[in-house]
Amino acid sequence: MKNRNLEHSDNWATPPQFYEELRAEFDFDFDPCPYQHDISKWDGLAIEWGARNFINPPYSRKLKEAFVTKAILEANKGKLCVM
Repeated sequence: MKNRNLEHSDNWATPPQFYEELRAEFDFDFDPCPYQHDISKWDGLAIEWGARNFINPPYSRKLKEAFVTKAILEANKGKLCVM
């Protein structure tokens, strides 16, 4: 059963130690959906991604599915996408 006491938010940070382990292995050059990012500045779904991308997508279903779809499209261009 879903915990109704949790805050419903798209902003959940990746634990720093886990991110650092991934970064050390994959040498990321881009994060299309950084934690607490202001999408009025740029939208990670509408821009070209880097060559080596770290993606912790927003948690809402619509945005999560959109970022997974975009990651597949970017991977098909030969880019690394770690989610």
